[in-house]
Parts: sequence; C-alpha cells; structure tokens
Amino acid sequence: MSVTTDTLPKTFRALLGQTLNSSFRKEIAETFFSDKEAQPLAKETFQAVAAVRKMRPQAFSQLPKAARIDLFLAGLNNPNLENSAMQAIQVWYLRKGKDLIAGYLDTWGVAHEEGELADDAEVKPLQSSDVESATASLKDKFPTQAIIGYLGYTYLAPPEDSWSKAVEATLIQLLSQA
Repeated sequence: MSVTTDTLPKTFRALLGQTLNSSFRKEIAETFFSDKEAQPLAKETFQAVAAVRKMRPQAFSQLPKAARIDLFLAGLNNPNLENSAMQAIQVWYLRKGKDLIAGYLDTWGVAHEEGELADDAEVKPLQSSDVESATASLKDKFPTQAIIGYLGYTYLAPPEDSWSKAVEATLIQLLSQA
C-alpha cells in the first residue's frame, strides 16, 4: 500500500486501530486497562465499549482482559471511542514511552521533565529535517511501532502548529517501510 498524506490517520481511533500493528495496539490497550492511575479512564472506556456493543458495563468489565482488549480494539471504528483511543495511547507513552519522547524533545531542544512538557513550556516550531534527523538517531534505540505511534500522535495533536506538517514526511516514510 502506498502511504500518502491522504492515507495518514485522521483520528486517534485510526492511529490505534489501523495504523499501528496488532501486537503494539494490543500492548497499548493492555497497558491502558491495567494501569492503576488510569482506572477511572478505563472505567469510562468500559462504559463506552459496552454502549457500542449494547452490553451492560458490568458484563463488559467482568470479561477476561483479553476479551475486553479485543472488543475495545474491534470497536475503534465507532466515533464514541475517540477519547478512549487517545487516552490509551497517552497512558502507554506516559508509562512506557517516556524515554522515546525525551529523546525526541532533547534532539529538538525542547525543555521537558522526563518526556513531559510543562503546561507553560515554550515549544518552538519544527522543520521536517528536525524530525528526520531525530528519527534517524533514535530508530536503533526504540521499536519502529513506538516511533510511528509517537509521530502519529504528534501529527494529530501537535503541541505547536508546525509540528504536524514537520512529522508528516517521516511518518509517511516509516509507514511505507512498515
């Protein structure tokens, strides 16, 4: 499949449910559903998935973890799960992807605390060449799917307007090779 700007993910549901490979999307969902701090968010997701599946939330929450994950991922075509998809991706990066984010932010000269931007952080514009060189320096240290996920998330929710366009070419290249 040829990847172009038109085929890049337009939603977090598409990023999680279609762009990332099946093993990484399952890892993201598993991290989300098992993270103690994310339990209120996971409970909201249980309710949203149950509503999409026309199930009682209690019935959904009592399913084995693997079944909940499968139902969540299978339901990502439903717009009601957009927020849940975004939160699942965020939880994975907050728990398992901080070093990757920190690597990018360090390379780009953006101040952060262990990969997290402060609310008042000054975020400078990026160029495509910035993303390309950072990715080249990080691709041997981190799984490609984690890099694709971070760049996809940044494409959809950039902390500065220029970041979306800046990650586009590198994201297309990575997806074409995946």
